Amino acid sequence: MVKALHIIPGALDYFDDIRKEALRLTDALSEVKGLEVEYVVLEYGLPKAGHGSFEERTTGLVHQGYGTFKETVASLDDYDLVHLHAPFLGGAKLLLKYYNEKDSPPPLVITYYRDVKITDLLSYYVRWYNRRYLPGLMEKANNILVRGTDGEFKELPSGQNIVDKYEFVDIISLNGEEFVEKNILVYNNLAIN
Repeated sequence: MVKALHIIPGALDYFDDIRKEALRLTDALSEVKGLEVEYVVLEYGLPKAGHGSFEERTTGLVHQGYGTFKETVASLDDYDLVHLHAPFLGGAKLLLKYYNEKDSPPPLVITYYRDVKITDLLSYYVRWYNRRYLPGLMEKANNILVRGTDGEFKELPSGQNIVDKYEFVDIISLNGEEFVEKNILVYNNLAIN
C-alpha cells in the first residue's frame, strides 16, 4: 500500500482552478487499489464551502482537516510520497526546511499547473512567493509534472537541476483519466525505487 499526501493550494481565490483539478485528481486516485490518498488544503481563514470538507466528499478519500501546516509537515514521515500542487501560497519555508534537513524524506512530486495570474496587488506577492520558494522545492522533487507544453510558461523555474526533471503533460491531448494514469506510473516508479 502506497500512502500519498497531496498538498493543495487554497489561499483566497487565486488557486480555484488548481484546487478543483487537484481535488478531482485525488478523488480519482483514491479509487486505485494499493494507493491510500490523503490531502490537505492550504487555506487562509475559515474553509470555504465546497472546498473538500470531509462530509462533502463521496469517495473513501481522507481529508486531514484544517490543522496547522506545521502539524502536517511534522507528519510527513508517515507517508510514502508527498505531492505538491503548484503554484501555491503558504507553508513553503517549512516544507523546504523539512526536505533540506531530512536524510531520507518521502519522495516529492510536484505538479505545476500554470503561472501566477496577476489580477491585483496581492497577486504580485503570490508571484514573488513562488519565485522565492518553488525553485528550492523543485530541486528537492523527484518528479515534476508540468500541465502544459514546453515554452508555454514564463514563471517556470529554470535551474539546470530542475529542468532535467520536467515532464511536460499536454493537457489538450491528455484527458483526466490519462492524467490519473500518468500519476499512477510516477507513484509506482517512486515506490519501487
